[in-house]
Amino acid sequence: MSFPTPFHEVAFKHYDHIENTRDTVIFMLDRLNENQIGVLKNIYLDETTFTRHKELRAKWDSWYEEPLTTTQVNILIFLLNMYCCELAQKKRADDLRKKKI
Repeated sequence: MSFPTPFHEVAFKHYDHIENTRDTVIFMLDRLNENQIGVLKNIYLDETTFTRHKELRAKWDSWYEEPLTTTQVNILIFLLNMYCCELAQKKRADDLRKKKI
């Protein structure tokens, strides 16, 4: 299966098998492009646990008329976390490969 961005691939990997949240994830993914994912990732990384939820919701609301529910924001935070973890894992693997050469 082909995905438009690595973030979409991570979302599919972590949520496609959960039927009751699949529609929620698809709702968000259908609206996000690569630039927006980058903005959300930066908010996720730059904000604290206490401000992340509010800032992600505010950014979404500035882009779209339909606001995210609390559950949708929580899913988005989880997906951003998994995405950042995968990016960090790939970076570590690349760094290790470079050191072995």
